[in-house]
Amino acid sequence: MSATCRPWWPRCACPTSRSSAACSTGTDRRRMRAVVSRWLWGLGLAMGAAPIWAQSAPAACPDGPRLSPDGQSAAALQKAIDKAPADTVVMLAGRYDIDRTVRLRSGTRLCAQPAATLQWADEDRPGLLLDGTRADHTRIQNLILQGRGIALKGRGHHVENNWIRRITGGPHQGKAHWNQRHGVIVVDRAEQLRVIGNRFEDIVDTGIMAYGLRDSALQQNHFLRVVEGIHLWSSGHTTVAGNTGEGFTAMAIEVQGDDIPGLVIRDNRFSSWLATHDPGSYAMSVVSGDGAVVSGNTVEARPGMGATLEVGGIAPVVQGNTLVGAPLVIATAPDARIEGNTVRGAGIFKDVNRVQGGQLRISGNRIEQAPRVAIGTDYWRGYDRITLSDNTIVRQQQPGDAPFIGILLTGTDKSPLTVTGNRVTLLPGSTASAPMACFGNSGHQGDMRGALVADNVCEGRGHGAFVSTNSQGGHVGVRYLRNTLRDLRQGISGDSSGLIAERNRLERVATDPAGLGR
Repeated sequence: MSATCRPWWPRCACPTSRSSAACSTGTDRRRMRAVVSRWLWGLGLAMGAAPIWAQSAPAACPDGPRLSPDGQSAAALQKAIDKAPADTVVMLAGRYDIDRTVRLRSGTRLCAQPAATLQWADEDRPGLLLDGTRADHTRIQNLILQGRGIALKGRGHHVENNWIRRITGGPHQGKAHWNQRHGVIVVDRAEQLRVIGNRFEDIVDTGIMAYGLRDSALQQNHFLRVVEGIHLWSSGHTTVAGNTGEGFTAMAIEVQGDDIPGLVIRDNRFSSWLATHDPGSYAMSVVSGDGAVVSGNTVEARPGMGATLEVGGIAPVVQGNTLVGAPLVIATAPDARIEGNTVRGAGIFKDVNRVQGGQLRISGNRIEQAPRVAIGTDYWRGYDRITLSDNTIVRQQQPGDAPFIGILLTGTDKSPLTVTGNRVTLLPGSTASAPMACFGNSGHQGDMRGALVADNVCEGRGHGAFVSTNSQGGHVGVRYLRNTLRDLRQGISGDSSGLIAERNRLERVATDPAGLGR
């Protein structure tokens, strides 16, 4: 351990820490001060140390004139906000018991150095801590907001480095009081919203719920024990990046509504769903957007979840994500590109959907230990063109496993499938294994005519088949060109009538009933 690092320091970048934030050199006295401060911050008190939810030291309050409320009540805080001249920072300290919604004015700036607590005083009373729906360009910074959250609308709001927690929504669960169940809610439309570096904890519904975001950023927030992390409706030209979280019971990120350009969801990391999550629930769902980019995210799902990521909308680009424990599901997504992702313990599936055109490209992905099918669907239908290329699939059989297929080929209703440059490795288990095949052909009576299966590598360590066939006529008119089959028990199983085979290379393949090597 570095001599300048103390592992008890919040978010310390020691070898035992996952954070890259800087560490304090510290002394024993400073160490005790930090430990005591952690306890006191739970009560909303201060000792001059950094807030424990902060990724680093709290951001400095804005420059400008400053004033403080004359008391610790909602009335005193409202009075300070109402009388604050332009560019004045309302500085808070200690704990404020809020018994009614505090209304922000355009330009309101609330800040604490290092922190202050706004506590909702009566769970039986409806309301919010802060309401900025009739204001623009507000800033809320370095606060503990407890019991209720914030409502916003308009332009230029900043919510930065706050700890928003213990929101139950109270007994008022009807539609009229739905807004008070969230940490931050944008009730209609917001532009140039910045929600950055906050911690959302123990929230009965959603950390950030937003309608109609434009030119906004939700970045570096952390979610702990919330139902949903971020839920966006009809939003675009917005970046959701660098957020983390665990302890969800529904989705970490959900995006739906109108297909609007400019949405980027990148470099987020989510894990550890609670056992109380809905059966079959999805970890992330991005089913709206025009050209949405979903990249560099890491999602570790809990067993039994339906998907790590569901993607839809127009022309989404899903690239460079690491998805563990549940499938990547393609919903209605014309011109979708699924490229360069790593999927472990699950596969990539096109859902039964309403797509009526466009292309689908699944390329350059690495899929490890998918349980039944690595890339598949019920029907490759709806798209004008489908390309499955340059994917790497590795499957090690385990005792009790079901039969496995690397890539499932089915009939199409438009252009035939193109399946090229894939590499599938089948590794048998130590005991007798269930059937394995690099490809599965579930075509029927020529409905895969014209499909191209070319330049793929299938290797099996003496086990498995190149193609498993489960119907009559599925190979009619299918071209198998320049594929390499290595260390397999069989070339093609089942009916192989009508296939076209040219220049395939077979190395140590026990049987070749279809004549692929001729």
